[in-house]
Amino acid sequence: MSEIKTNKLTGVTTAKTVTVTVGASVTQTLEAGLIKAYSEQDNDSVAPLNKSLNHSSVTDQDAGNKIHNFTSAFSDIVYLGLVGCCGNRGSTTGSVRGVMPDAAYTTTAAEMRYAYASSNAEDDSQAGMAVLGDLA
Repeated sequence: MSEIKTNKLTGVTTAKTVTVTVGASVTQTLEAGLIKAYSEQDNDSVAPLNKSLNHSSVTDQDAGNKIHNFTSAFSDIVYLGLVGCCGNRGSTTGSVRGVMPDAAYTTTAAEMRYAYASSNAEDDSQAGMAVLGDLA
């Protein structure tokens, strides 16, 4: 099996466009399939972030309502924010939760809502988010 080792991939036509085959004959740009921001934090205190990419901070708005501030801006507000929570770290007793539909996005921040399956807003001891979209 062949192996390619490199520190940098650059597209020939456009520097950030590297095309990959993702199906029998379907292609997409490598950039399109990458997560552009993520974080994992304790929503009870939101700081510090336990793990993060492209995050400058998380601002606590209210129970279950957090503003994720990005280090690098997105090109527009057409991006997808995904939320996940899993109860206490190491616990299997957490409820299924997710983003509420009225959350607001800007190019530099995303408002994420964390809630129980019953839609009751709730801080959680282990919460995470990921964002897919185009960086500016």
